[in-house]
Amino acid sequence: MAFRAEIRRALASPVGAKLSQVFYAPRVTVLVADAQGGERDVMALSELADALVRVGTARGRQMTILAGAERPGDALRERARMLRATLGMPVVVHDPGAASPYSPGSVEGVGPLGLDDELREAEAVVVVGRFSRGMAGAMHGGPALLLPGLADADTRERFRNAGALDALSFAVLDHVEVDFALVWDSGDPSRARAGAGRETLLQCAADGWLAPPDSPRAQR
Repeated sequence: MAFRAEIRRALASPVGAKLSQVFYAPRVTVLVADAQGGERDVMALSELADALVRVGTARGRQMTILAGAERPGDALRERARMLRATLGMPVVVHDPGAASPYSPGSVEGVGPLGLDDELREAEAVVVVGRFSRGMAGAMHGGPALLLPGLADADTRERFRNAGALDALSFAVLDHVEVDFALVWDSGDPSRARAGAGRETLLQCAADGWLAPPDSPRAQR
């Protein structure tokens, strides 16, 4: 219950722009979430979907893509089916091996982007999930849900072989506009933040959300 209350608080006090300002008209909206997410992700997606309905974007204009999986196995497909029933909207698992990816541009150091084709028709993109530094040092969530999370196999390989991976993930925001973000940190209890996509993610990074997990800053 405490986490749900924190999500509601974040949605009610957003960074930069309210949902009603971003979604001033019904828009075909893609929610990008973590394929390996847990109960908190389901709770946040449910609260966000309800909030979008309240500002005029019906569930029929929303869909969720589960990002980050190397391949969409049976377990993830089952999770997508369960989420579809819970959220009342289409839920798909990104397949890095799918043909004809969407190419919105090129990132220096990676080259041409090949992203999930569902982004081609999106009128709004929202990222949802934990935004922090993983134990292995990689950025988790935020722009990483797009690159490498929604990248095809070739783009992922080029991304892994590049340096400054955080900067490369953030660079994808120059090509795919993230209209809104709903993110939380790895603390217990978690801090949640919502608002205009790029502004919210940059503010979280500036506030130390991407500090190494064992650093005093990450521990607050």
